[in-house]
Amino acid sequence: MYRWIPYAFVRMVVFLSVGILLAIHVPDCITTGLALATLVGVVFAYLLFLYWPGASFRPTWQGVLAMLALFLTGYLQVGYKTESRRDDHVWQAGDSVQYYQCRVVRQPVPRERAWKVTVEVDRAYTGVWRPRTGKVLLYLRPDVLPATPTYGDVLLVKGTPAAVPPPANPGEFDYRRYLQFQNIHLQQFLQKGQVMYMGHAPPSWVWAYALRVRGWAAGILATYIDGREEQAVASALVLGMTDDLDRDLLDAYSATGVVHVLAVSGLHVSILFLILGWALKPVQAFRYGRVVLAAVSLIVLWGYAFVTGLSPSVLRAVTMFSFVVVGQAFYRQGNVYNMLAASAFFLLLYNPYLIMSVGFQLSYLAVLGIVYLQPWLYNLWEPSSRVWDELWKMTCVTLAAQLATTAVVLFYFHQFPNYFLLVNLLLVPGSSIVLVGGLVLLACSAVPGVAGVLGYILTGCIHVLNGIVTTVAAFPFSVWNNVYLTPLQCWLLLAMGIFGAVWLQHRHYGYGVAMLCLAMLFSASRWHYIFREVRPARMTVYKVPGHSAWDLAADGRVRLYADAALDERKRRFHIQPNHQRCGATGEVVADVVERNDAVPGARLLVWRKKTILQIKGPEFRMPGHLSVDYLIISNNAIKDIKLLAAHIDAGQILLDSSNTYYFAARLLQDAVPLGLRVHSVWHRGAFQEITG
Repeated sequence: MYRWIPYAFVRMVVFLSVGILLAIHVPDCITTGLALATLVGVVFAYLLFLYWPGASFRPTWQGVLAMLALFLTGYLQVGYKTESRRDDHVWQAGDSVQYYQCRVVRQPVPRERAWKVTVEVDRAYTGVWRPRTGKVLLYLRPDVLPATPTYGDVLLVKGTPAAVPPPANPGEFDYRRYLQFQNIHLQQFLQKGQVMYMGHAPPSWVWAYALRVRGWAAGILATYIDGREEQAVASALVLGMTDDLDRDLLDAYSATGVVHVLAVSGLHVSILFLILGWALKPVQAFRYGRVVLAAVSLIVLWGYAFVTGLSPSVLRAVTMFSFVVVGQAFYRQGNVYNMLAASAFFLLLYNPYLIMSVGFQLSYLAVLGIVYLQPWLYNLWEPSSRVWDELWKMTCVTLAAQLATTAVVLFYFHQFPNYFLLVNLLLVPGSSIVLVGGLVLLACSAVPGVAGVLGYILTGCIHVLNGIVTTVAAFPFSVWNNVYLTPLQCWLLLAMGIFGAVWLQHRHYGYGVAMLCLAMLFSASRWHYIFREVRPARMTVYKVPGHSAWDLAADGRVRLYADAALDERKRRFHIQPNHQRCGATGEVVADVVERNDAVPGARLLVWRKKTILQIKGPEFRMPGHLSVDYLIISNNAIKDIKLLAAHIDAGQILLDSSNTYYFAARLLQDAVPLGLRVHSVWHRGAFQEITG
């Protein structure tokens, strides 16, 4: 046990995390009363054995009881932090809510045709006004209020907030679960006359002032930096404001593996920390030099967090580095793993749902990879010059971070940037210049001449960075796309990487055997996935509001049938995730026989002994009699389902999302007395069936 003493927080955060993950993925598997009673009993037993005179308490049992207490603490903390379980939560009021008063608790986010506003309910009217709690996500069109809402605005809303719906299509991003991890369970789309401005009362004046400072900083950058794309990148890189980024440019940064430079996080905080350490290096020679460095570093890092509007990603990164700073100041031999674990421990204790944040996972994996792998990689080669040495250091840092995060990146983003090393070696130094230059520009904004020169230089730097990214993104094979990992495969790949890294460093036989066993399990899991998801033939009708979209897939090949108005953004969000899950390689299903000329206003085809008819327009004329396996109705093309049933015998009738919601609802109602099998994607989500 004593060998764990330098890594006390590592062990603590592991058991706390296990309890948190169990509560998130298997909620209520342990009742709250039982968990709480067990925790009290464990703590009492621990103290009894520790302080009872003459009691013999082996260190092993001491550790077991302590870790069990941490496991139960993590489990209970999830329930405590789940706001929807509170009796006064607006969720508990159900449909009885007629009005509610709320406050804007986050800076509103502009969307294509509406503002996305997160509010905290203060009270609700259900026949009588009562205090209520809970967050609601509001969608407001620009004409709903006289002015754009801001943080702290008090609003009176008419209507009942509805539960956030689950994903409508297979593999689609689960926005409901994403919001649940932020304690948002309800949403409401507001029309004119449903909301009224009541006043301004920020929940936190510190947060309100931080957002004002960020707004001022964004205005300064926009004033002195030319070009829309350059301004957007500067705001993202310096302040973490990504709302104005062009989608194509963002895709280019993602495809080249440097999208992290646009999200203010651990990279930016580490750059500031390293610069401070270099600038204050002479101070460390004095008696209290370490303490002075720590104090200055904390002031600068938290000041930077304030300038970025105290965004969650920056707060997380600054908290992480704050533990490292304090640890280095007071403990010369401080264990960096223990410091990182301590920061994660207290962050998870404050908000256990952080463990499900992609940013949280990637930040800690990247830092751990750099700390563990970079020294070993660096020792593989001894450069002969200072320039090569610095270049090799950067290469090792980039490789270490990428190796540590690859499994998680593949799981969440389904792609791998093949030129990540080249672009990172160019972009990280360049982004460091822009970050520091942007902060200096803000500091010198009172001197227009100096600010103008800095703005001109930064504009040129950002233009070069964008040029590098877009050029490399256009290279052949710049990105490995459509990689699909199941959660089990992600865990196996991550564990395989951990044992592989330890084996390379220590050359212990057991680590190599463990890595090989995990590799075999991973291979078996991939084959199981191929036979279960890739090989089967299946038909899918998607829910893409306002559009018709359906496809046939088998053996990694897909044939998509969609209207011409379906844009790339909607295709990527609603359809591509299912193609990734089906192992789509870009090849098209070949064994389809189409008879489009046989039926005007319709599409008729045969695939693997299944007949599919899609009625697309009003020019369709009823045949004498026709039997099909699947009948897809699009564009409100059929007015009388009884007449349809008299002429076409369909095993399954499908109403796609090019029909209006009310048209689909009417056909569903009319089909009930006829005993027809009708599936409306508006009402039940996408239709998917394995056909062979």
